[in-house]
Amino acid sequence: MRRRRARGRRHIWSLDAPIEAGSTTLLGEAIASEEPGAEEQLGNQQLGAALSEAIAELKDKHRVVLTLREIDGLSYEEIASALDISIGTVESRLHRAREALAKKVKKLARELD
Repeated sequence: MRRRRARGRRHIWSLDAPIEAGSTTLLGEAIASEEPGAEEQLGNQQLGAALSEAIAELKDKHRVVLTLREIDGLSYEEIASALDISIGTVESRLHRAREALAKKVKKLARELD
């Protein structure tokens, strides 16, 4: 009879039940957490390092334009002015930089598989 009562007092977790906001249960935290796990963080670090290396391997003229546009957020006009080149040259260098980077990333993805 004691076992039956003890079983009746146990809390049963349902994975179908919604998790309340501010839940402090370990299960709730593990499921609701938006933080990446250690394995995902390591993968992101490795991917970031590989991407940085791929960008560093680009020709200088392509890397500079790509960095100014994608990282610094400069407009085509601002890049053209800063580098003293035409907007058309900015566009073509940016296109070639993106194309070369895409090839490097595809190669990297094949190596990781």
